Amino acid sequence: MSAPREAEERKSLGVEVDYVLETLVKNSALTEAGSAKLVMAGFVAGYCARRGQAETWELLEASDVSMRILDFFPQREQTPEIATPFLEARDLLWLMERYSATELKGEMDVMVAKITNSLKEAAPETEEPMLPEDVARIHQGMTAYADHVIHIEGPASTAPSLLGACRVLGKMQTDSDLDANDLLGLALEIGKHNLAVIEALDRVHVETFGQPTLTPVPCRPRPGKCILITGHDLKDMQSLLEITDSLDISVYTHGEMIPGHAYPKLHEHKSLYGNFGTAWQNQRKEFPTFPGPMLFTTNCIQMPRPSYVERVFTTGRVAFPDCQHLEYGKWQPLIDAALAAPGFTEEECMTYKDENLLVGAHHATVLSLAGTILDLVGKGAIKHFWFIGGCDGAKPGRNYFSKLAMNIPDDHVILTGACGRFRINRLKDYGDIEGIPRLLDVGQCNDVYSAIRIAMGLAEALKCDINDLPLSLVVSWYEQKAVVQLLTLLHLGLKNIKLGPSLPKALSPEVIGVLVDKFGISLTDPSKVQSDIAEVTDK
Repeated sequence: MSAPREAEERKSLGVEVDYVLETLVKNSALTEAGSAKLVMAGFVAGYCARRGQAETWELLEASDVSMRILDFFPQREQTPEIATPFLEARDLLWLMERYSATELKGEMDVMVAKITNSLKEAAPETEEPMLPEDVARIHQGMTAYADHVIHIEGPASTAPSLLGACRVLGKMQTDSDLDANDLLGLALEIGKHNLAVIEALDRVHVETFGQPTLTPVPCRPRPGKCILITGHDLKDMQSLLEITDSLDISVYTHGEMIPGHAYPKLHEHKSLYGNFGTAWQNQRKEFPTFPGPMLFTTNCIQMPRPSYVERVFTTGRVAFPDCQHLEYGKWQPLIDAALAAPGFTEEECMTYKDENLLVGAHHATVLSLAGTILDLVGKGAIKHFWFIGGCDGAKPGRNYFSKLAMNIPDDHVILTGACGRFRINRLKDYGDIEGIPRLLDVGQCNDVYSAIRIAMGLAEALKCDINDLPLSLVVSWYEQKAVVQLLTLLHLGLKNIKLGPSLPKALSPEVIGVLVDKFGISLTDPSKVQSDIAEVTDK
């Protein structure tokens, strides 16, 4: 973009920010406490928009580390409630940057109303009635997936879904006559819009990086200099690999980047070697031992320990205090840090278990084996399918997923995906059933789309309803992206999902009650693993 055009767009954006702030300030319901929070949010938003401070602008847009914004204000520990209007202001800015004021005329008013309502809720002295539980956090999960699509091909394919979800949120925020069934129906509309977004992401990943294939990923490192890449952004990985191929540096995946090994146009890079570590919540235990720098491409970042914070680099929508932020493709500081670090020695490599993790169970790959799978189902060699995965965390009760995987009979096949895979993928050698691996990793959290397509494909082949399949869904969740995926599953009519370790707080108790009654959602319970398996095997 030319400098004059960029300046003009920034000027236009500043006018829109003025409109937003003016509308909020004129809202007579704002209390003194709410107004104070608004002034701080407005200062950051207006300053970034007018000055075009790229680094700060990116900071405002970061998907799941938005508390970083509070580092602008020394009293942040005493006023954590100001995070809510900040998060919502960031969502509005995100839309304003990408779409014109004409396209956003109705949506801007909706988002302004939402921010206003959150400010009223944050002020303890207000006597305004509380709104229905805010589902906007779920929308943030969808926008995180959309951002990956936009990074690769621009906004055209996801704009209708993003704006459609904004309209749904507007109705949820402004219609006071909605009951629990109404709210559930609107929430499922967000699930419908999310389905379109993850379908677009699946498409652009395959078009850009090739059709995934079943691929073993080594867990034992090889000697030499190294970089660890984590997050979700495969385009960032590809850009880095194009540089490291000509250097003596190995790139290891972490967490949700491990599915990248299955894409041919990523796997062909000789510098991409193996996987290091497990899920995001274990970073502070695992990262101190990695002998090189680490690149965070998206969310799922924990506060780095002092022992390795200087080796942490961020890019894209994620930023963190004391970590160097790099623009896309400008990886030289990261490369320099890798060359300066010790890397893996021969002796260190031998301390790691010599094992592989299988990835690449994309829906097209699995359904290409449908004939064999159906034959095995028909003769009773495969009796049941499970999906065990989702967003992992450290909350007690998540041992349910590992206990379940350990005790599932050998004639059952397990689909897994997202960072929840690390609860089960190293427990044991699951083996295979006449050549079909018993543990199939469908990919990142957005690749629940693959699990959906696999289930739909099997239901079509077996000529049955998707809920009549020999399939059990056991989903772990932690944050917005996992919850919006749940809404997508419910939008498709899937029932009897086990969810854990607790129910989403983003949904009101009334909506949860309807989910239980209408969809048969139940909580996981580590003490009921055997009875949950028996419920399936005794049918």
